[in-house]
Amino acid sequence: PPPRKHFIAAPLGVDGPGGKLYCFALMQPEGYERGLLKWQQENKVGIFGCDIAAVYSNKEITVAPDVVTEVVNSTLKCGYGGDSGTALNAWIFIAVWQKVIEVGDYKKAEWVVKADPDAVFFPD
Repeated sequence: PPPRKHFIAAPLGVDGPGGKLYCFALMQPEGYERGLLKWQQENKVGIFGCDIAAVYSNKEITVAPDVVTEVVNSTLKCGYGGDSGTALNAWIFIAVWQKVIEVGDYKKAEWVVKADPDAVFFPD
């Protein structure tokens, strides 16, 4: 096998030795994701355990008292297809990354993490 690449140690969350984390999630405007993200923010877990956190959606939504979504230019709707019948959502995420770049907060961190609202994520 080819030799393994050597990487620096993974960041340990807020003020970790590996650098700052910019973490974000894309949220559907309707459904359970808003409640999950609100709970995560209240408990400082998931993306809200990172140095910088943001939530994106296709509408401006107050997720928690200090968390308002950044608006993405997308309907957040996609079809399903391909050999495995998976979501054909590449254009949605291209729009999200364009907005992440436009907002620019990721530049304040050494690492960028995109996590789903219903993902279990431990930034430390």
